[in-house]
Amino acid sequence: MTKRYSLHLLCAFSILSLLVACTPAVGPTPDEAARQSFSLHIAGEDGAEVTWESYTEGFVPGTTETMHLAVQNNTDRHWDGRLCVQLLEPLPSYRVISLTQQDFSLESGGGFARDVSVDLPADLAAGTYGLALVVHQPTGPIVDVVPIRVGEGTREPFRGEWPTKAALEACPAPQSHDDGPATEPVVFQEGFEAGLEGWEAGADVPQDPANPGQPVFWSIEQSADQANEGSSSARFTLDGKQDDGTIWLARPFEVAGDGPLRVRLTFDLWSESESFNTLAHVAAYAGPRPPTAEQDFDLSQTANQVTGWKTYTYDLHLPANPGGRVWVALGISAVWETEMTYYVDNVRVEIVAAEEGQAPGGRITIQGVEVTSEQVIVRGQSTLPDGACVSAELWADGVLQAWWPVDVCAPVRQGAWELVAPLPEGEALRLGVQYMVRAYQPGGPNIVATFPFNLDAPPLPPTQQPADDPTLLLPDSAEVLAQASGDLDGDGAAELIFLVGFGGSPDRLGYDALNLLVLTSSTSPEAVAGYEMAWHSEALAGDRAESLEVRDINDDDDDRPEVLCLQAMGAAGETLQIVAWSEAGYGLLRPRGGYFDGQEAFGENGVRLEDVDGDGLVEILAGYGPAAASTDVYGWDGQAYTYRQTLSASPAGYAHVSLAEARLSLEVPAHWVQTEPGVWRPSEDDALRLGVRWAILEPPQEPEAVLLPQPAQVLDAQPVELAWGSGRRFTVEVYGEAEGAGQAPVQAVESHVLVVIQQDGVRRAVDLFVSAPDAGQLAGLEEMFQHALSSVVIEP
Repeated sequence: MTKRYSLHLLCAFSILSLLVACTPAVGPTPDEAARQSFSLHIAGEDGAEVTWESYTEGFVPGTTETMHLAVQNNTDRHWDGRLCVQLLEPLPSYRVISLTQQDFSLESGGGFARDVSVDLPADLAAGTYGLALVVHQPTGPIVDVVPIRVGEGTREPFRGEWPTKAALEACPAPQSHDDGPATEPVVFQEGFEAGLEGWEAGADVPQDPANPGQPVFWSIEQSADQANEGSSSARFTLDGKQDDGTIWLARPFEVAGDGPLRVRLTFDLWSESESFNTLAHVAAYAGPRPPTAEQDFDLSQTANQVTGWKTYTYDLHLPANPGGRVWVALGISAVWETEMTYYVDNVRVEIVAAEEGQAPGGRITIQGVEVTSEQVIVRGQSTLPDGACVSAELWADGVLQAWWPVDVCAPVRQGAWELVAPLPEGEALRLGVQYMVRAYQPGGPNIVATFPFNLDAPPLPPTQQPADDPTLLLPDSAEVLAQASGDLDGDGAAELIFLVGFGGSPDRLGYDALNLLVLTSSTSPEAVAGYEMAWHSEALAGDRAESLEVRDINDDDDDRPEVLCLQAMGAAGETLQIVAWSEAGYGLLRPRGGYFDGQEAFGENGVRLEDVDGDGLVEILAGYGPAAASTDVYGWDGQAYTYRQTLSASPAGYAHVSLAEARLSLEVPAHWVQTEPGVWRPSEDDALRLGVRWAILEPPQEPEAVLLPQPAQVLDAQPVELAWGSGRRFTVEVYGEAEGAGQAPVQAVESHVLVVIQQDGVRRAVDLFVSAPDAGQLAGLEEMFQHALSSVVIEP
C-alpha cells in the first residue's frame, strides 16, 4: 500500500547574498554572529502545528548543533507522534544520516517546546546537504527539507532533488497507544548545604527611584543565619519599597514520558514575624520553560503566617510533559512597601504522571455560613464530580484556627456540598472578630474559595432555591463579605444591605475593590425573591471588610437608622462609610468641612465614634496625617456631619500612631521612621529601635516564651503597673551568632514590658520594647520609652 504524505521544500536565503535556486554562497563559513537562521511554521488543516528553527550555514563536522522544535496539538483528538531530524545527500544518492528521533504523545490542547542537540558526524564531507525534518501528524507524515552548507571550501551550485521517500522510510510512524509513554517519578530534595549549585536566580523587579535605570536591590544567596534542617538555607532579600517585585530560584528536571504531569512542590519558609497584613506573597511555579515574570507564578499563599518556619505545599499541573524537561521555581513577591528578608530550606520536589492520584478538576464556591452555639455549617456548590471531597479551614483575624477539623471531607452531591464542624467544649465564635472560611479540594489543583464573615451581622442564611435568593441581584463576580438589614427609608419594610468584594484571593482578606449595595422590597415583575437593586456605591476606599451594621447614630426625629461600613486600608488604618436615605434616595453621607470635606468616607488612619462634647450624641472622630497625628471631629447638624474641631496633636516631638492589628495606639518620636509593622528607628541611626509586638496566647503559653527575643538572657525582671494594664518589665541581652567555638557576641540590650490583656474571651499579650547596642545607649531611650508606655490606648 502506498503511503500518502506531504512534502515541504524550503529554499533558505542569506539576506546578504540572495541566492537563486537555493545556491549556496562560495567562500568561508560565516562566524556564529553572522549565521543566517531560518524558522518554519507548519500548520495542518486539522490543527496540528510544528515550528522548527535552525541555521542554513556554518555547520562544522564533528560538532554539536542545537535547534529548536515546538509541537502543538490543536486537534480534537489524541496525537501519538514522532519527529526525526536527518541529513540528506541529493539524488541519485539515497543516503540518510539520522541525527535525532523523538516520540511524543499529546492530548488535545497539549504541546511542548524543546531545544534539541544533534551531533554531526566527524567524517562528514564538506558540501551542501538537505537538513530534513520528518513529523508524523494525525493526518499523515510531512517532510521539510532545508538546504544547508557544511564545512568550508568552494562548492558547485546545488540543482538536484532530495530523497524524501528514503527520509520517510528511515523515520517510520510510531505505534499508536491510548495511555502514552509512562512517566518515571522524579523525587528531589534540597537543603542548600552545598550552596545554590544547580539553581538559577531570577527577578522581575521595578526600577530604583534613587538610581534611575537600575533595578531595586535584591539578592538570593546561601546563608547560615537561619536553618530549619542542617546548617544553611537560601536567603531571599528584596527592596520592596515600591510594593512590587518578585525574585526566585529555578532549576530544571529531566522527565521521561510525554503524558500530563503533577508537580508537588514543598518547602519551608522563614518569616521574621507573623502579620495579619499581607507583606509578601510566596511564589511557586512549574512549567516547560524558566519563569520570566511575576504573572508566571502561583501567588495564592502569603508569607508571615507565623513567626519563624512554616511549610508550604503546592500541587501544580502540566497538561503534557513539556519535552522531557520541567522547570520548578520558588520565591517571594513584595506586597508591603518595605525591605524584606526571608529564608527557604528543605525544598522537596515530586514529579509524577498526573493519573497517579490526581483529583478531578472543577470549581468550588461557598454560598453561606450558619453559626450556632454547637456547630458551624458551611454550604457551597461545586462543579466537581459526585463524591469528590471538599475540605475547609477557618481563620480568625488572620490566624488559622487549630481546632477546626481540616481533615473532614464534605462530598459533593449533585453539585452541592455541606461541611459541619462541631464546636469543641470551650470554643465559640465571637463578636468583633473577622472570620474567613477557605474551602479547597484536598490533593487536587489549587481550587479554592473564600468566604469572609463576622458575627456583628448575621452570616448569610443557608443556601436557598435560586428563585428565592435575592443575592442573584448582585454582580456575578461579587463575593459577599457582610450582610445586614434594616428599614432605612421608614416604609415599614426592611432593606437588605450587602458589602461585596471583587478580585479577592484565598491567601488574604483584602480585595481589589469593595462596594456597598442596597436591595429594597418590590412587587415588580423583575423582582427576585421580592427585592430589586435600589442603590450601589462606587468602589470604596478600603480593601478589607471590618464590620457592617445598621443603627441610628444621629438620633434625629425620623428614627431612620444609618448603615455603618468600617473597612481597613492596609497598614494605614481604617475608614468609615455611612449610607443613609433622604428624599433624594439612598446615598453616602459625606463629611462637610475639615480635612475630609466632600470625600466619601471619614478617616484614613483610623476612625471611631465618641460623644466628645457630652451632649448624648456621638461624634465621628476621623484620623489622618503621618501616623494619624491629627483627628477631625464631625457632629450632626440635622442634615450632615459637619466639621467642628481638630483634636490637639501629640506633644511636641511625638506622633500618634494606630496599630489596628494590635488593637492599640501609642505615641512615638515624630522624627523616627517605621521600618516594619510596629517597629520604628531614628532615620540617622538604625541601631536604636522602639517597637510593639503582640500575640494571642493559647494555654499553656506564657508571654515571655512567645514574645521575648531568642537567643537572649534575662538580666532583670520586675512588675510594673500601667494605666492600661499590669505586667512585667524585662531587661535582656540579645545574642548574635557565635563564630567557631567562641562565645556568642551581645547583639543588643533591650527593655521589654509585657502586658496580658483579656478581651472578648481572648488572652492577648502585648510587648513594648526599646533596643540599643549597649546599656548606656539603652538608658538614653528611657524617657522616650516611658512616654510611649504611658500613651498606649487599648482599642475595644
